Amino acid sequence: MNDTPSVLFDTSVATENAGDEIIMEAVQRELRSASGDAFFVRIATHDYPGSTGRRWIRKSDLCIVGGTNLLSSHFFRYRQWKFSPWDAFLLRQKVVLMGVGWWQYQSEPDRLTRSIYRRILRSGPDTLHSVRDSYTEVKLKAMGISNVLNTGCPTMWRLVPEHCARIPASKGRRAVVTLTDYNKDPDADKNLLDRVSEAYEGFVVWPQGVGDLRYARDLGVENIASPGLGSLDQLLAEDRIDYIGTRLHAGVRALQFGRRTIVLAVDNRAREISKDTNLWVVDRESRSELARSIGATRRVEIRLPLDNIAAWKAWFARSRRGTGKIPE
Repeated sequence: MNDTPSVLFDTSVATENAGDEIIMEAVQRELRSASGDAFFVRIATHDYPGSTGRRWIRKSDLCIVGGTNLLSSHFFRYRQWKFSPWDAFLLRQKVVLMGVGWWQYQSEPDRLTRSIYRRILRSGPDTLHSVRDSYTEVKLKAMGISNVLNTGCPTMWRLVPEHCARIPASKGRRAVVTLTDYNKDPDADKNLLDRVSEAYEGFVVWPQGVGDLRYARDLGVENIASPGLGSLDQLLAEDRIDYIGTRLHAGVRALQFGRRTIVLAVDNRAREISKDTNLWVVDRESRSELARSIGATRRVEIRLPLDNIAAWKAWFARSRRGTGKIPE
């Protein structure tokens, strides 16, 4: 057993987005299932490491980054993951990705960004990185980081056929709706609300972030749920309730609860995950497709790269036993 504590970079700390909580819950669950005796020290990604965080980075032999769109082509122009050039030296060859994605469709990474990622991401045949879509896999391999597996997002790893077979194929009685405050399209979002109002006996908007609450009010929504992940879980526990909205991970949460789910794509994340996994995604701008989808009967058939998921989890378990070597 390797009893050296590992660092877990935690996106759910210092965030207003409850989607990060959904991601980190799944990340920690899957890490525990792979190696129940692994010990982690959690460090926030949304803030720079303090002296205590840097001390743990120095002591750790492994730093896991889990399941969100932290990577980008221009590190110093857009940084969800906060660390300084000095921290990059501390992180040298210690970072392993777990279901991480790329922030939006972008040009090729600039030279400085390539240098930083090559410095901090562990290389060599004895390590596996897990990314959540093919787009991210291609981006990393293009910069010479080849020890990468597309595993999908850890939030989806348990959406196996047996689970999906129990999800209703036809429309429910009520709906949970989400909006996205940082990617507004009032005309398209109002159309979403109108179509849901017509199709269901009732609906409620759940604000995944604080800006969603203000945006829903601006659109004239009256039935708004309390914020917080517990509020969403309570709604999804209702019988015959569907999910329709622009928030990707609220939709995945609904699938975890066995609820019929339609995600409206507003950026690359849902589109790319849909290409790989068959997640039910429609473009927010396509009004006719949205109307057809709400009334359609469709079985949930999520495609998961189960072999890649098993390979990454097996590598992680070996790494905590003192060797992460991949068998010949």
